[in-house]
Amino acid sequence: MGVNNSFCSSSAEIKAYVDLLKREDDGKAFLKLMRDFNQTEEFQNSVQSALKNVDYPIQAVWGEDDPALTYDHFSKELEELTDTQETHLLSSKHFLQEEVHEKIAAKIDDLIKERIEFQKCQN
Repeated sequence: MGVNNSFCSSSAEIKAYVDLLKREDDGKAFLKLMRDFNQTEEFQNSVQSALKNVDYPIQAVWGEDDPALTYDHFSKELEELTDTQETHLLSSKHFLQEEVHEKIAAKIDDLIKERIEFQKCQN
């Protein structure tokens, strides 16, 4: 499963992911979406313009135990393609928002508070 501790997610939540992935077509639509993920230069540029050379803070929150998107493999791309100031590795897998949502919220809250304090110092 996509979390370290499945007790953090209800049976209904787990089944919702399965339903979204498989639907009535045994997952064909999901696989098509993944295979056809927009790789055009135009799309890549639009994504990168939101993540690079921006005037707002960016932090990454990563599932430390994600077997599909390992931080070791993708950390260089993260550094090269974004202006991420901080990366937080949280003890979870691919669906960390289900398992460690409170820790993610705390990281967002910390970032907002830091930004507010920074703006106070600028005035």
